[in-house]
Amino acid sequence: MVLYLQGEVLADRIVLDEVIFEFVIVNNAFRVNAIDPRSGTEVTVIGRPTEREALKRVAKRKLEYVLTKRRDSEISR
Repeated sequence: MVLYLQGEVLADRIVLDEVIFEFVIVNNAFRVNAIDPRSGTEVTVIGRPTEREALKRVAKRKLEYVLTKRRDSEISR
């Protein structure tokens, strides 16, 4: 997928179809782990327990960002 802003290409980023989510309540915080089942890459975001769906979106986007950066760094080697 290519991301556009005002007609310009910003990045060719990875978009995942499948993500495994893990939810954990830690004290007054809600931790969401997003895992790519193919690579095993995992990222974590923490927020308020009332923001479950927003945290899922942020965790998925963070995982896509990490995978895109990893791919780009491997390409540039």
